[in-house]
Amino acid sequence: MYDTTWYFNESAGANEYQFVVSNHNSATCPSSNFFDCVVYSSGWQPSAFFSCAGGSCNLPMTGFTSGTRYYSLVQARGLSCPLSSWSNEQNVFEDCYLACPAPILSSSGSTCDTGDTLVDITWQWNDLAASGATSYRLQVDRAPADWVIMPYNLVLTPGVNLTCNGVTCSYTTTDLNPGTWDARVIVLTSDGIGCTVNPVGWSATASASDACLTQVTGQVFNDPFGEALPAGFGGMCQLVGASGVQPGAGSSVTVNPGGYVDPNINLDGTFAVPAVPPNIPPGAGYTSALDPAGDWACTCPSTCLYSVDVPQDIPPDEALRYYVSEIQDTWFQTVGGDVHAEGNILSSIPATCSGLCVPEFSLPGGDEVGVVTSSTGSVSFGSGSVSSQSWEATSIYNGPRYLFDFWRKETDTPTLLADLDGRPSPPQGIYEITSTSDLTLTGNWNNLPQELTIFVNFSDPGYSLILNPDNPGITINPGGLLTIITNGNIRVADTVTRVEGIFLTDGMFRSCVMDDCGYDIGTGTAYQLQVRGSVIAWGGFDLQRDLFVGNRTTPAELFTYEPDFIPRLPEFMLRALYTWEEVKP
Repeated sequence: MYDTTWYFNESAGANEYQFVVSNHNSATCPSSNFFDCVVYSSGWQPSAFFSCAGGSCNLPMTGFTSGTRYYSLVQARGLSCPLSSWSNEQNVFEDCYLACPAPILSSSGSTCDTGDTLVDITWQWNDLAASGATSYRLQVDRAPADWVIMPYNLVLTPGVNLTCNGVTCSYTTTDLNPGTWDARVIVLTSDGIGCTVNPVGWSATASASDACLTQVTGQVFNDPFGEALPAGFGGMCQLVGASGVQPGAGSSVTVNPGGYVDPNINLDGTFAVPAVPPNIPPGAGYTSALDPAGDWACTCPSTCLYSVDVPQDIPPDEALRYYVSEIQDTWFQTVGGDVHAEGNILSSIPATCSGLCVPEFSLPGGDEVGVVTSSTGSVSFGSGSVSSQSWEATSIYNGPRYLFDFWRKETDTPTLLADLDGRPSPPQGIYEITSTSDLTLTGNWNNLPQELTIFVNFSDPGYSLILNPDNPGITINPGGLLTIITNGNIRVADTVTRVEGIFLTDGMFRSCVMDDCGYDIGTGTAYQLQVRGSVIAWGGFDLQRDLFVGNRTTPAELFTYEPDFIPRLPEFMLRALYTWEEVKP
């Protein structure tokens, strides 16, 4: 509150005065009428009331509110003068209080929660209670602060939600994302005696930072038979039973985003990727990827990759477990029937082939195993053997070469086909299709019910017939048969897993369209090719499928001889000039 003395001139001939005071002038009074905002009126009082003497009058007054401006008017009257007009406005203003000082803010330290790796920061400032402060506002924002949208914009009252001891006040902000944070504090309310919050002042900005770096740990195990599985959908891999330790020399683990890496896994398979922030960028998930060195590949997870969708799961709740197996060479296997090569035979049966995997190149069919012959006598079956009977010989084929042109002359005029987009209608008889480029067999070729022969005549024998039927592939019903004869090559589409029938090609039989196939590393899917029937490829075989870790126990290509197909061959192929039969030694 403040006191003031109003002064005005003594009016000649006047013996009474009326004095009024307002807290608004005419322009600021809501009604625009000065007198509607009057807070004091003396009424008509004699000159002595205003201590009039020597041409001057005055009126001392008390109790004016600090920080408020007041306005006054005066008029006079007397026996020898008429009632005067109101005087011009006078005004007075006084602010008696001290402004509350700005607090001195600092950070007393930060900690990372072990449970969620978020940051807790304690802010402290000088206790201004003795100066009249009764509450504060604390604002906290990620650096550099713009003080617009903040995770903390708090009203803090000592003894309620703020700890003050007469010297300092302190408050802890919790669960902030790692990084640098700015804060500022201001006196919000006062006792009205020691200081006033008008005008106000913010403290200088204080900063605190913590990266909450952690590490991602785990171990790499040897899983030679590919038995490890994830625990539930997307869960941690596990293996029931014992597994060895085999990280593979030079293997590494990388956590992204950020490229945090442990470049050298320990001899016991353990690893620790150091200095990993818990969430960079904020809100993003992490991946942890094993890069096995040498001839090692992941069996679980098959992609060598763990995804951590919630940033606060770094580090994961448990150590990561990777399972790896030594990659084996690709190999193929036959069931029943004879095998002959005008060259070498190489099928690298791995030492890991055991149990349900039989480490023999030629397995018995319905009764006996087949005879394996090569023109060079050079055969290799890796860690396996030729067969349970060891029927293997060196033999050169000196007979005639029954090529496309021979068979085409032996048959009557076939029905022409425009394409191979699905099996012909009716699905029996003899057909022919010609092409001046590669040709693809597509559509439904499942459960062929009758005998069907197709000649594929290319303008250039370098072209290929690509077998790419819908799932489950080319399959034959009892009593049916598909015979394909071509002067070009035959290639099987990369993801086709089953073809059945008799396939004769002047060129080469390839188990892939691309240079290699058999495994989708993105999905961990292996595509073993199973051929049921017979394949004669005068240009040789190019078996390119690679089942990756599946090579441990599974041949990439499996050829199964089907003697029931022989009696169903078209009549022109059953003539005496060529005999089809299963030969037993």
